[in-house]
Amino acid sequence: MVTTLGFLLAAWASIYYAFGLLLLGPIYALARLRPLRTLFQYRKAWIAMGLLGLGLLAVMAPLTVPYLQLGQELELQIPLEDTDFWSASPTDYLLPPGLHPLWGERVRDRLLSVSDDFPQVALEFVLGVGFIAMLFAFYGWRRSQGPERRAILWLLIVAFVLSLGPRLHFGRFPVVIPAPEKVVSAFHSVMNTLSVWLPTEETYAPLAAEGLTIPLPALFLRWLLPPLEGMRAWNRFAAFTSLGVSLLAGVGYATWIANEVRPARRKLERFNREHLAGVVILALAIFELWPQPVPLQAVQPRPVDEWLADQPGQFSIMELPLTSALGAPQMLYTRYHGKRITFAYGTYYPYWYRAEFPELQECPEAACLDLLSSWDVRFLLLNMDDVPAGPVLAPKLDESLSLKRMAQFGDIVVYRLLR
Repeated sequence: MVTTLGFLLAAWASIYYAFGLLLLGPIYALARLRPLRTLFQYRKAWIAMGLLGLGLLAVMAPLTVPYLQLGQELELQIPLEDTDFWSASPTDYLLPPGLHPLWGERVRDRLLSVSDDFPQVALEFVLGVGFIAMLFAFYGWRRSQGPERRAILWLLIVAFVLSLGPRLHFGRFPVVIPAPEKVVSAFHSVMNTLSVWLPTEETYAPLAAEGLTIPLPALFLRWLLPPLEGMRAWNRFAAFTSLGVSLLAGVGYATWIANEVRPARRKLERFNREHLAGVVILALAIFELWPQPVPLQAVQPRPVDEWLADQPGQFSIMELPLTSALGAPQMLYTRYHGKRITFAYGTYYPYWYRAEFPELQECPEAACLDLLSSWDVRFLLLNMDDVPAGPVLAPKLDESLSLKRMAQFGDIVVYRLLR
């Protein structure tokens, strides 16, 4: 019951945790409970596993049904290239903690290889667990004994490999091995043939490069299990990787205390050495992992929201570029201006929206403006801070005879639709 309750709390917090526990939980249990033949001889073990299975089924049903219903209405598929981008790199784990007030900014700006156009996504790749934890995890791996060590190692290794996503990266760039053109073509042909044989029938083409790339288990899991086409960020498995490192570091610390610190003739001396070591290690770990405040979205209206709120009547608005419109903050702004929006945000919504209304990618062409007119759009907002698309769109919107530039509030330019 305790396991079921823990799974419920984790699974309902994030669908990533649900899938991660469903995959990694059995791996940990199989490694921890060996030899299994002895375990299966006990009736109580079978009863416990049956109750656990029923509990997991009861937990997963409320989560699964909405996805099944939604899957009948639209295609819940994240493009392979997007999934590839939101994957961890081995180097992400080896960097110093990226939220530290002393060196965190340098890590995020210079060491994560994140594009200067989207610096905010660096937080998605701050995965460093700290050198103190890695040091004791290494010690635990080399010096500790017992079934818990084996189970933790399996958990750590599988979670780490899955967090790397569909192919190996160095930073945000895929690892590409130079090879003759014929070899590269043969490799791509093999990958495409393999993908056709598997249930999703998804081509490898989005990940093709001028050399040989290194496909990883997450890619084949995606191809084998169609629901995983809806998983965007494999780097979320970093949570389980960090858990594995932490557990192994704990085992390593306990082993270090027992082997290196505790041996002493006098009980008082042994007590003092253990406590001094604990205080020093804890202080170093806290210092290394101490985070600075995470940048948050300001909970306040934009000047343009206040202007929209003052406009009489009810009408619809649209915002461009779509990368700006299809963002979570837009849901907050509706609280302040109170007008209808023709865009929104959700896990799959941006992908569905772009596929359903491709003409919005061509504004201010006639097809785009006709669609906006059919939605009763009165004002079109252009976010100039969304580079490079925003500044590129501005002169095109200014030249359109179907749009009238009304005002500018900070980075937001307001146009009125004249149709």
